Order: sequence, then structure tokens, then C-alpha cells
Amino acid sequence: MLDIQEKHLCQNCHAHLSGLKLPAIARLLESSAGPIHEIWSLYPYDGMAKKLIGEIKFSSKRWLLSVFTADLKETALMLTALKSYDLVIPIPMDRSKRIQREFHAVHLLAKTVSSTCSIPCLAHVLIKHRRTLAQSALTREERLVNPQGAFKVRKDARLKNARVLLIDDVLTTGATTQEAARALKTAGAGRVDLLTLARTELGNPSRSFAGHSESFVCHPERSEVSQNRDAFPPQDEIMLLEKRVQK
Repeated sequence: MLDIQEKHLCQNCHAHLSGLKLPAIARLLESSAGPIHEIWSLYPYDGMAKKLIGEIKFSSKRWLLSVFTADLKETALMLTALKSYDLVIPIPMDRSKRIQREFHAVHLLAKTVSSTCSIPCLAHVLIKHRRTLAQSALTREERLVNPQGAFKVRKDARLKNARVLLIDDVLTTGATTQEAARALKTAGAGRVDLLTLARTELGNPSRSFAGHSESFVCHPERSEVSQNRDAFPPQDEIMLLEKRVQK
């Protein structure tokens, strides 16, 4: 079991986390509506992944981020081989929460993706200018409303037609990330995709997402390799890239 006082994981904990990692094909969801085009996640928000992320967020166990580094780099390289991005942007926290938690885990995740893929990370372009309640303490219905209007983009930001990879730790209802992506698109971003460590409600291809009725596909059935880098990548291309980045 995980001993949070020790700065390492036992072999059993590593094995549990490795067993949770999603196959490459299942890491991708396609959104048919809303400001986010594609959603990539490494794990289901369950078991060891949920426990570790909780320790990072609520117990300030910064060192646990390193447990996810290898898988995050692998997925980021696979994703950026499929798509071209101009910027990596983390979901911001409000000032009071950042002080309370001592560090901003999502910003650190974004920096890892940025350095791995050689894409600029702009951590201060997106601003959370309205304090919101903790999503974890709310009902699903309350979570959909809570982040509305919480984000804005700096006036001096240059986002016209920018291809943005948005970074967050966990995707639940999607309300927070959709609201952030909406602010980026309003400021001129051409495309916004999302990369998270984990997501909930896997395996349900059709569900309500941040107030919209949307369809999501975990296992795309495509036979031809797409030459359009803005198109939803076929599963054979994803599998090929997974093998390539693991070498």
C-alpha cells in the first residue's frame, strides 16, 4: 500500500498504476460539439491513479508527479506526432488556492509536456479571475454551473488561429475545461485540444458534457491513415505511433 510519508512507491503500487493505463486507442475521445476538439487522457480516474492525484492536489505531495512523468511524456510525444500545436497552456488556479496548495500541479504537468515536445508553455495567458467552489464538493449539476465565466485571457495575448494544447489533471464533467477553452477560442485560438492525466465515466460514448449533448468516441473505426493533421486520427495510426515513442 502507499505510504505517503515515503518518497517512493512500492512495486505493488507501481503495478496497480501500470495496470490502469489506458491503451493508446482508448486515450483519445473526440468531441462533436463545444470548444474542445479532442480529449486525451492517460488513466481512468479510479484506483491508484485517483489516490495519487488526490495526494498531489490535496496533500501537497509534489514528488508524486514524477510517478506520472514517463507515461505523460509518451502520450505527449504520440499526440504531437499526430497534431501540430503552437502553445501549451495549463488550466489556471485562483491566487488563494495556489497559495493554499503551495504549488500548481497542472502548471508542472504543462511544463513537462512543453519541454518534452519543444512547444512554448504560456502559463499566464489564461487567467482565473473569479473564485469558484471546489468542484469535488459539488453535485454534477452544480459542477456544470460553477466555472461559468471564471476564465479570461490577457488582453496582450496573441492567440489568433493558435493551435492550443490545454492541460489539466482530471476530467470529470468537463465544465471547467470547456469554460477555459471557450475563453481561449473567444480570444482567437483556432483549435483547442485537451490532455489530462485521468478522466471519469469511461466507456460511455454518449453523455451530457458541460451542458451540451455531445458524442464521444473511444475507439474510432477508421481504416485509412489520415493525411489531415486536423482530422480525428485513425486507430492504426495511433497504435503505430505508440510503438514508435516506446522505442
